[in-house]
Amino acid sequence: RRAPRRGCGPAPAPATCKYVVYSDWGTGFNGAVIIKNKTNQPITGWQLNLSLLGGGSISQIWGARILGSAPNYSASFLSWNETIWPGQEITFGFNGTKAVGQSAAASVSGGICQ
Repeated sequence: RRAPRRGCGPAPAPATCKYVVYSDWGTGFNGAVIIKNKTNQPITGWQLNLSLLGGGSISQIWGARILGSAPNYSASFLSWNETIWPGQEITFGFNGTKAVGQSAAASVSGGICQ
């Protein structure tokens, strides 16, 4: 009998990604994603998925390139924040629109995120 192989599963994500809402004014909101490199190696060429759980849409973004359409987006680096150094945090922000009573909550997943 062969012993089971160890360490063959997917590698752990190299970063933590945290979504925050800075303000919510009923028909819109201001949010950001904070990405922190938790490894001892640089992360180059990052990408992640951002889904607005309340069904809203992104109307303006800074610090990242965004693709997709409401409520599911893909965000990635710009030339000046392509590399995230060990222990470093980077942040990109955005304004979004939503209906009154909708949540400004979001889910961040995939790519480099844990």
